Amino acid sequence: MSDTFRHGCRRRLAAPRANEDAVKSELFGAGSGGGPGDGDHTKYYDGWHKAISGQIGLWAEGVNVPSHKPALIYLLSGLPGSSDGQIVGHATQGIRLAVGQVPDAPTGENDSINGVEIQTGDTETIKITRGNDANPAKGEMDFNLDGIDVNGNTGNVTVESLQMIKLAVAGGVSSITLTPTGIVMQGPIIQIN
Repeated sequence: MSDTFRHGCRRRLAAPRANEDAVKSELFGAGSGGGPGDGDHTKYYDGWHKAISGQIGLWAEGVNVPSHKPALIYLLSGLPGSSDGQIVGHATQGIRLAVGQVPDAPTGENDSINGVEIQTGDTETIKITRGNDANPAKGEMDFNLDGIDVNGNTGNVTVESLQMIKLAVAGGVSSITLTPTGIVMQGPIIQIN
């Protein structure tokens, strides 16, 4: 290299490299390097991994060969037995979770989402559970095919409002209304035992 060219150049600083022992790659089957195998691709990295882009999409289509596997995307944080794993999701406008055959389920950008939305098709359910089966105060809220069930088991269930609480059926034909001024019961027949 000539002195003129050498003095006109600066050494490029190399980006930090991960320890080679900390990076492992397993390539199997066609589509991930060729050769025999089940087509799986696994990447391990002992460090912080980030993906930054204007938009990011994850899409699973399922596997048809050699044996069918359903489409699956899973997120896992923390080792088995640990209690410090976290998954944090945040959006400045909205988050929507849709399951099943939902006609208007978004597959891309959707400005109508404002807040948090959870929706299923006609044959799916929504279940929220706190505690495990061994906990006598295990609480459950179940949106199922028959209706909505709320069960506090040995724990308490509290519904509270500063203005009004109203329970109504059949479009309000029978109802119980609680307000700060009193309780109003309406219906074709009212029985108090």
